[in-house]
Amino acid sequence: MTVFFPGTHGGAQWGGTATDPDGVMYVQSKEVPVYTSLVPRRKSSDQKQVAGSAQYMLYCSACHGADQKGNHDGSYPSLLQIGDRIPREMVTQVMLKGRGMMPSFSHISEAERVAVVNFLFNKTSEKPVVTPQKDVIPYQHTGYNRWYDRNGYPVSSPSWGTLSAIDLNTGDRLWQVPPGEYAELTKKEFPLREPIIMAVHWLQRVD
Repeated sequence: MTVFFPGTHGGAQWGGTATDPDGVMYVQSKEVPVYTSLVPRRKSSDQKQVAGSAQYMLYCSACHGADQKGNHDGSYPSLLQIGDRIPREMVTQVMLKGRGMMPSFSHISEAERVAVVNFLFNKTSEKPVVTPQKDVIPYQHTGYNRWYDRNGYPVSSPSWGTLSAIDLNTGDRLWQVPPGEYAELTKKEFPLREPIIMAVHWLQRVD
């Protein structure tokens, strides 16, 4: 197992920034450890029946999980029963163009994208899809797993995130604040700061 700290979600790498007309940039930063590991790639016994599954494992499972359940806080959402929430056409467009943290998969063939969407919508592909990578890469990683304790809090010491304002005209940091608290811990006189996902709500309130 490999541990990243700050993790792949650490620092200002993910989540985006916002800039106002006066040249002030608002940056969210996270300090949560992440772990991953390598496991043997699952081999298909019947390529025709599991073509979509194989494509999903190759391209999607690292973030959304082999079980399609996503991650702890929903930043990588569950894809289970996605057809009950999102039209097939929208999923196809997200794969093609990307959205938010998810990159575009325009670099893979249309047949591969169709196979993934068919799998997510529980439709069997009519024919196997050839993907050269799955024959030459024997391992896959288990995703970017945020490391939480048994109570659901990051295992590292707080604070676990900040929201900063940077004046792009001068390069000065105008202010830096923690984005929130865990209410249940505050009641116990443990004012531990909440992970940076809450900064999204701060950014939405910035005029």
